[in-house]
Formats: sequence, structure tokens, C-alpha cells
Amino acid sequence: MASPPAQSTVSTSGSLSDYEEIRQLGSGTYGDIFLCNRRRDNEIVCVKHIDLSHLTTEQKAACWNEVRVCERLVHPNIVAYHSAFLDRKGALLAIEMEFCDGKDLAEWLYDHHHHDGGDEAVVLPIFVQIAMALHHMHSCHVLHRDLKPKNVFVFENGRVVVGDFGISKCLDLSNGLAQTLVGSPAYMCPEIFEGKPYDFKADIWALGCILYELLTGRCPFKASSYPALVTRITSGAYAALPQTIRPALGRLVSAMLSQCPDDRPAIQEILHFPGLHRYVEHYVERGHEYFTVASHAEIAKAALRAHHNVLVRPSESDSISTTDTDVKLLVKSKKIMTTDSNMDAKAIVQVFDGTLQPQS
Repeated sequence: MASPPAQSTVSTSGSLSDYEEIRQLGSGTYGDIFLCNRRRDNEIVCVKHIDLSHLTTEQKAACWNEVRVCERLVHPNIVAYHSAFLDRKGALLAIEMEFCDGKDLAEWLYDHHHHDGGDEAVVLPIFVQIAMALHHMHSCHVLHRDLKPKNVFVFENGRVVVGDFGISKCLDLSNGLAQTLVGSPAYMCPEIFEGKPYDFKADIWALGCILYELLTGRCPFKASSYPALVTRITSGAYAALPQTIRPALGRLVSAMLSQCPDDRPAIQEILHFPGLHRYVEHYVERGHEYFTVASHAEIAKAALRAHHNVLVRPSESDSISTTDTDVKLLVKSKKIMTTDSNMDAKAIVQVFDGTLQPQS
């Protein structure tokens, strides 16, 4: 029988009988995900089943980590975590989450690019919402490590959320580096393949791959074999963007896919990029409306207020016509968090919840 770690909020009294299983939606890290009807209020939710009985101690620790990360991250652009409990005498961990009524971004990309291609007016709002989720994660010192279209979900109402935190890592500010080889190869940065320590810039690389894919409908790095894929990624060999894509966006993609992690922009710099401001401002003002649970909406408002302090610049031009100089300015900063109000990363975390302290 597995027991949750000390101070864990995982319940030992929950039961799968509290849910009517509708169908299996897919598989995530270490578990299967089911669409369910929660019997007490007929709410449609997702429940992730993780069989702990066959997992190693290290794998179980990763499962507890997933719960811990989900608890910390309450944001309109991150899959809402509801609860977690143990069933079957502690052999099964169940994680209840909100249900996305749309499709994952991989499916969305397939459908969209078969109709009218990468329309910037359609794909940039999606990109900004993913970036806002990443901004919140990085502000809470959480590295996703497996950001890819399959782990991004698009709701029918246009809301976009990031999910699957099974291999996410909470970075200690005193070090801020991870070294484990994890993730999906096509979206992994060069330093991971090279066996080097990596940090938040690994997520920036993956986000750059997603922006490229949003604009073109294809992943920037494809190969017929794993060794060939590694060669393409570590040499930065990807096809140029179509000439129909605005040069400014091409320069942003290029900056995010820089071989040197220090040359990639931090997430808040990306959200400051000219042309993205109006989307950021819209979601900062309206994002909390996506929540149906009042307590989550209030916490989301706090998170979005922090976004406002950090990201919204009323005086910034909304033109996307920028220059190489703009990109150079983006990639020069090496700070973990830069704000107009001199609020550092730790202070932003405390805005959300005083208990959200950095953890190793």
C-alpha cells in the first residue's frame, strides 16, 4: 500500500465509485485519463488513474510531484486541478481535473492547417495563452520539461490550457538547473541531448517549436531516425519559415530556437514582444472569467494581477513591425524575472499564495 508524503493533500478516503466513467480519453505520464461524471453534482471532469503498485520508488515520487505541481499552479491557462485521492487500498492514485471540451493542439493544428493555414490572427492568441501559462509556471519556479502540442488543449470558447505535469520539476533558485533526460525528443533543446544542465530556457525552446508549428503546421525538427533528429536539433537545422510569415515573427522564432540557451529570450520578454501586447492585455483582463469555481477564480485574479504588473505596458506600441535590434534587446537580458515595478520572482509567487515558496 502506497502512502502520500507528509503534508500532502492527497486524500486516503476518496473512491472511484464517486464517478461514473464515460470513456477513456488517452494516456499521460504514468497513467490513463478518463472522462467521468462526478456523481455528487453531475459535473463532467477528467480523472487520471495511476497504478502505483508497479511503479518504482522514483516513479512514485514523480507522481506525488505531479500532484504537488498541480496544486501550486492555479491559472486560467493551466489545466485546473480539483483533487487527488488514493483508492484500491492505496494501490491507485486518482487525480481529478477539469475537462477540456475541445481538442489538443496537435489535433487543432491538423484541422486548422488543412483549411486556411497559419493565420496570425488565429494562432497568435493561442501562442500568447501558452506563453502566459509558461510565465506563471516559471514565476513559481516550475519547469514543465514536456511542452508540446499534445500537452496543450484548446477549448471550444478559445481558451487554451497547458497540462500534463508528470515530469515537471520545481527548480531551487540557488541552483536553477535540471539534468535528467526527459521530454519528447522533437521538442527537446540541444543542451539536453548534449547532456548539459538546463533550466527554464528548455521550455522556451519547446515554445519556439510550437510557435513554428502554429505558423507552418509542421514541427521544425523532423527526421527518419532518432540519431538524425538529434543531429538536426543540435545543429539547428530547420526549414526557413514561409515568406508569407512576417519577418518579425521569424526573428522571434529564431531567437527562441537559438542554440545557446543564454541567447533565448525569457518568457516575460516574449510576452513584451511588439504585436503580442493586445492579446496579453485581453487575457489579463478577462482570463479569470474562464473559471466556474469561485475560489479558483479569485486565485486566478491574483495571478492575472501579477501578470498585469509584469507584462502590461499601456505605452507599448502594438505594431508587429519590429527589427533585428528589438530581438537583440530581447535576448540580451539574462534575468530570471524583470518587471516594471521592480517585483522579483519570489515576490510574484507570494502574490499568488504565501505558501508557494521555492522547493528543490
